[in-house]
Amino acid sequence: MNDFDNMVLLQITGDNVDFDAISTSLSLKPTHCCRNGQPYPGLDGLVPPFTEDVWIYEPFPDNSKSIQESIDHLWTLLKPKKPYLLQLSKAYMYGIVIIIKPLRLIGLHTLQPSSLDIFRELNICLNIVIANNKLQA
Repeated sequence: MNDFDNMVLLQITGDNVDFDAISTSLSLKPTHCCRNGQPYPGLDGLVPPFTEDVWIYEPFPDNSKSIQESIDHLWTLLKPKKPYLLQLSKAYMYGIVIIIKPLRLIGLHTLQPSSLDIFRELNICLNIVIANNKLQA
């Protein structure tokens, strides 16, 4: 399990999510896929199971890049798929999630204005999760 430093991911949720169609249309292999009622992989018992289907893609699962680099890379991958993502939003909810480990809050996490384009152009929310200490390995 990674330590949740600067984790950035694309998360698509809904009922009866077609994992294969999303993977094919986005040309991305998901990092995780879970059906309603399944726990997040590696966190069984630490967080409640998902209440709907979820398709997750982490551009850097090893947390080797900054938040800025991760969002910019994700936007490079998703920008050509913008029409598909806008259509997808009619059937499913999706968003970009940033998870920050509490110890990292001491530092400053800055995003350049250009990195916010992904949220404006896809009309999605920026979700920031401050991970509970229980989630640390």
